Amino acid sequence: MQKSKNKEIYMRFLLSALPILVIPVMLLFGAYFRNQTLYKQEIYNKNLSILENSARMVESMLASVESIINYLNESSSVNKFFNFYSLNEDGKNTNEVLLLQKDICSLAAANDTIEGIQIFSKKNDMLLDSSSIVINLNRYYDYLFSIKDMAFDEWHENLLMKQHNWNSRFQSLEIRYGGSSAKVLLSSSDIPMNSGSYSTGSVFIMLDQNKLFQYFDRLEYRQDGFVYIQDENGNLLCEDNPTGNPDIYLSSEELVGGSGFLTRNIAGRQLFLTYYKDKNGWIYVSAIPKDLAVGPVHDNWMYFLTMLCFALGIGAVLIYYFTTRLSAPLTKIGNILCSGNGTISYHEFDEAIETLIKKNEQMQIELEKQIPALKTSIFHTLVTGGYRTREEITDNLNKLQIDPRSSLYLIIIVSLNDLNMESQLENIAAQKIFLKDIIGKSFFTTHIYDLDFERIGILLTSDIHEKQEAKKECEQKLFLIKEKVEGQSGISISFHGEVVNDIAKLPSGFKHVRTSIENECESFGRIIQWYDEKNYVKNIRQQETYDINQRIRMHIEENYADPQLSLSSVADCFGISEVYLSRLFKQAFEQNFSKYVEELRMQKAKELMDSGDYTVSKTAETVGYNSPQTFRRAYKRVYGCTPREH
Repeated sequence: MQKSKNKEIYMRFLLSALPILVIPVMLLFGAYFRNQTLYKQEIYNKNLSILENSARMVESMLASVESIINYLNESSSVNKFFNFYSLNEDGKNTNEVLLLQKDICSLAAANDTIEGIQIFSKKNDMLLDSSSIVINLNRYYDYLFSIKDMAFDEWHENLLMKQHNWNSRFQSLEIRYGGSSAKVLLSSSDIPMNSGSYSTGSVFIMLDQNKLFQYFDRLEYRQDGFVYIQDENGNLLCEDNPTGNPDIYLSSEELVGGSGFLTRNIAGRQLFLTYYKDKNGWIYVSAIPKDLAVGPVHDNWMYFLTMLCFALGIGAVLIYYFTTRLSAPLTKIGNILCSGNGTISYHEFDEAIETLIKKNEQMQIELEKQIPALKTSIFHTLVTGGYRTREEITDNLNKLQIDPRSSLYLIIIVSLNDLNMESQLENIAAQKIFLKDIIGKSFFTTHIYDLDFERIGILLTSDIHEKQEAKKECEQKLFLIKEKVEGQSGISISFHGEVVNDIAKLPSGFKHVRTSIENECESFGRIIQWYDEKNYVKNIRQQETYDINQRIRMHIEENYADPQLSLSSVADCFGISEVYLSRLFKQAFEQNFSKYVEELRMQKAKELMDSGDYTVSKTAETVGYNSPQTFRRAYKRVYGCTPREH
């Protein structure tokens, strides 16, 4: 009966956890396709490196061809051969031709890629190659030399007698030469070079394509692949393992950059193509079966499937295990909710849980609100001596997260001087929040508490054993705090403190600091007044108090026009502390210092404005304001209207 109550909750929990199994599936498939991409890139880098090296070899071979053509172009023997009218005109011509033939034979033998070299004289219709001196071309062609699918007349007119310009000087042919057949890349050039229709002869250099493609053997393309070379105009120069399918040739739109790779389906076969463009604009393309590029990754497919099944199996077991354990509290809650009510739907269960969570969150919020008040209460009890024993003090310090085993404890009280009691409480609270934020960041502590309306208490711990060193370190930070607070907000603050080395002395330490504040009347020139370094003046005669009040009043009336006039400057002038000066003002004048100075300045400003001789800007400067805007705000604050409206 109990299982039937829990079944719906358990199944919902289980179905929510099942999507976790998608993670190993995504990871393993991502790893598989990532490996495939990396292996393709590796094959591409390898093939590209081979193509680049092969291209350099071809460029070197073409440079040799250019050297041969330049040599023959500048040869006087070649020039004479082109201008002979008859080979037997005298015995001298025959010897020169034989020497030229030997020269050609040496040039061809020096480069094993060259199948043969032919020199043709258009003037006397005579051809010279590395093995023959041909006077009768009809007997030479078809017997010693021929080109496949090209008749004699076509060979004679369209090749020998044709003008050979630079842009179309390479073509692929299949020849029969010296009793054997060969595919050659024919390079043709007019002699003299660049002579146009006035050339007297031509040079034909035949490059053996089989030897040329030996540069590409490392590409492993001969198994169902191919290699071909195109010139800068897209004309096919030569190819190995031709397929007869025009789809193998890449268009200019497919060539992105100087190199790259792509996969293409050609005649039902998936081929991996790599291309490279050299500095002359020639394009080298190789193709290998795709299986060679990604085959090793495909071989690991079963390994990936095994790992996937293993991961899914382990994941399912873990989900079942953790679902059973994690859903146990929920099923117990479900049993409690539906106890005595038969069954409860999952929707009702979900609503009940959501209500409980909201109540718990509300309780948490209320508790967090009470924590600062609880800490403040503990602190006040501590400083007022409410805890009698060391154990009580230790326990409550632990609640405040203060280490009761520290070497020294520094008790600091920060006094906010010259607070304007007529200001809104929100403004004063904002000033105190600003001050506590700076103190907390400077000392990296949260042991900051409100003692009363004008004072803040700080309790610091220190591992320094010497009191003077601990004081010095504290003073450096307090100096920066005072400088920042008074510079940014204009709040006047004073510090008083005591250092104790025993937690049992903390209540008396706070009492000492309070006493020093109440009895303070003179300035010591220090950022903080330490209890053990002060001299006290407990009884000040009424006449002395009256005298100093009158002197302060006269000083303010004489210097009210000074923009730098402040509580701090007046305290320094009379050798008393800001705390004592602030307290004197409240007792003697029944208002704080800043309010008194503002009313005095406004009184003088009204007199100047009523005279009609002063503008607003001039009046503001005369009564001690740095800007007319500040003066206008003060004027409206005192009189309820602007100077212009008065």
